[in-house]
Amino acid sequence: MSWPVGNNTRNTRLYCWKAAPTLFCTYLSRRPRRPQQQALRPAAKVTDIQSAATNSNPSGTCYGCGAGLHTEQPGSAGYINQEVYAVKKQHRQLQQVLCERCQALSHGGMVPGVLERSSRQQDPPGGHSAAQMRRLVSPEELKAQLAGVRDTKAVVVLLVDLLDASGSFLNRVRDLVRSNPVLLIGTKADLLPAGTDLAAVEEWLLQMADFRRLTAIGACIMSSRTRHGLSDAARAILTQRQGRDVYVVGAANVGKSAFVRSLMQEMGSMSSRHFDAAAAEHRRRLPVESPMPGTTLGPIALHAFASGGTLFDMPGLHVDHRLLHLLSPSDLQALHPRKRIRPYIPPPPSAFCQTSRRDSRCSASYHWGSLARIDVAAAPASLQLVFYGVAALKVRAEPLQRQGNQYESDHDQPAHSRPDPPQGLCSSDSEVGQSTVAARGGLRLAREVHIEGRGHDGQIADLAISGLAGWIALHAGAFQGPIKLQIWCPMGIEAFSRPPLPMPDPFIA
Repeated sequence: MSWPVGNNTRNTRLYCWKAAPTLFCTYLSRRPRRPQQQALRPAAKVTDIQSAATNSNPSGTCYGCGAGLHTEQPGSAGYINQEVYAVKKQHRQLQQVLCERCQALSHGGMVPGVLERSSRQQDPPGGHSAAQMRRLVSPEELKAQLAGVRDTKAVVVLLVDLLDASGSFLNRVRDLVRSNPVLLIGTKADLLPAGTDLAAVEEWLLQMADFRRLTAIGACIMSSRTRHGLSDAARAILTQRQGRDVYVVGAANVGKSAFVRSLMQEMGSMSSRHFDAAAAEHRRRLPVESPMPGTTLGPIALHAFASGGTLFDMPGLHVDHRLLHLLSPSDLQALHPRKRIRPYIPPPPSAFCQTSRRDSRCSASYHWGSLARIDVAAAPASLQLVFYGVAALKVRAEPLQRQGNQYESDHDQPAHSRPDPPQGLCSSDSEVGQSTVAARGGLRLAREVHIEGRGHDGQIADLAISGLAGWIALHAGAFQGPIKLQIWCPMGIEAFSRPPLPMPDPFIA
């Protein structure tokens, strides 16, 4: 070959000599070559959750709820107009569509998406036809979508509603996530009574996790609305992630979508110390939040980390023993807390006691709207019940009717034989959930509570109804002898007796 050098017109020929092969080169030339497909690096394992939440669905998915898009059965999850679907499909924008159900939820509508237990036994909620009910997702299908979490290396963010901590704290979490690290986050801190020590609440939440045999890597108390504690939660997630995916899990209606929205806005803000350019790209299309349980119906994948990894908003688990899965959409909207709950102090059981002796055993019955009743069978005169809940649930106190070994309140008697409540001992009646309770046969005994005297003043225990926002705090002075109570709820609803949630003194004005 000839190679011109500079401006010299002479052609300089370059020669290449082939060196004699060595023994090692001869070995390599005789070594059988691997097939090409084996030489390639194996592809990364893709779980069922990742494939369900990405573009693997040819018909597209709603970015608000994760449901598959379709053009049949208006009003159901994933439905969009046929013309809109055709335009989005032509422009390859099926992953940027919000279904009509999510649009209604965004404007305050209460459109069911899950076939609740009450819907299977009664008429379809909201007047849906049988064909529309077939489009509802069953709780078993939602739970099956979380099966892939245990097979992947990820960080799991477990959300707990602080207003319903006992009912929304998932049992046997390790069966769902295996050995993946779990970060515990208490939501709706802005709805706790004013003056609450959130640091003490965080410690109380960790103690509850230890009681349920869940070892968490940390805990945070935050509010998605006021963004209090959001920076701490984001820092904990980013510190523990280490390149792994993040799964946000929890019971239905604990605020998962609201938390994901707030987290994406925090990471997408350039003024935040946790700014991520990948999260800023998703700020316009985020999951829909709604007081309706079962808003999210499928895994929603958000590429929130520029360094790699995905943030998954997972469907909430529908636990049968929670009250909110029995109520109608109108009752759910009435019981949805929108501002700080305040303590209500009804008359103590001693107000119904026949004697004025301090060592006498007092009794009373307390109705919490139409959804629950607390019967105080025996208690010292110093016992005081404090109700924390929404304003729609009114508290009514009345004497406890004794019939042999059974305790029956005036509420269980026929209407024509029911005596009028004493003047000044009633905070008015409530009709929220009354039809639902009547359809299930009224209130049934859910739990009996027996507390021995511990000889000190203050809050001694809490009573909670699963799925009901709020709780009942028991206060008593130094007393001797037991406190016996009965908690009555609709059939299938669970009640709890737990260590007291740290609260400010309700008796100080």
